[in-house]
Amino acid sequence: VQLSRLHLAAGRSDKAITYAEQALGLDPKNPDAQGLLVRSHLAKGDRAKARDIVADLAKKHPGTPGVALLSALIQLADGNVSGARASYLAALKLVPGHLEALEGVTRIDLNTGRAKEAMARLDETMGKAEGNADLLMLAARAAIAATLLIGGGWLASEVHVQDFAGSIVVDVTGAAAALAVLLLLGPRRGKYDVEGNSHAIPGHNMPLFGLGVLILW
Repeated sequence: VQLSRLHLAAGRSDKAITYAEQALGLDPKNPDAQGLLVRSHLAKGDRAKARDIVADLAKKHPGTPGVALLSALIQLADGNVSGARASYLAALKLVPGHLEALEGVTRIDLNTGRAKEAMARLDETMGKAEGNADLLMLAARAAIAATLLIGGGWLASEVHVQDFAGSIVVDVTGAAAALAVLLLLGPRRGKYDVEGNSHAIPGHNMPLFGLGVLILW
């Protein structure tokens, strides 16, 4: 299962399918392997095969959150956004706070003018699951998207910015987190004297300089 997941993440859908099928050969009821097999076929572009697997799972395991999530993926691939939203909501009803289902329905709501509904749902979920870092990050990304870019947000309506593939949302979230850390850490030692005068700190460590360039590159 782990090998299938790794190959799928690397874009090698054929190998992901092979390993998922091997896992199902050892344990035909393995839900992780079943989900990976569907996702791998979708990544390969074989929607018909993925649809057949999900239909079979729906007959064997009706009303389960895993089937609802996989159904949502099939519906999104088919362009059935409203159906996918209903499937994500069905999964959330079965398992409140399920992160994948919550992220899926939030993404759909933000892109279809339901930003207020999406944020209200996130606020309610966070109230029931305090301290969940993944949930907090999802809420932060959604808040930035809702207020700046999507659903009549300032950047979208006033500046007419189009956020291709969510890149602005991701980068703004990272930049805001970096700024928060800098504010907490404060300036480097020796940057200011007791009177508040600024002193230049020229570069003096070439190995760290080179490492920083490589990491950024």
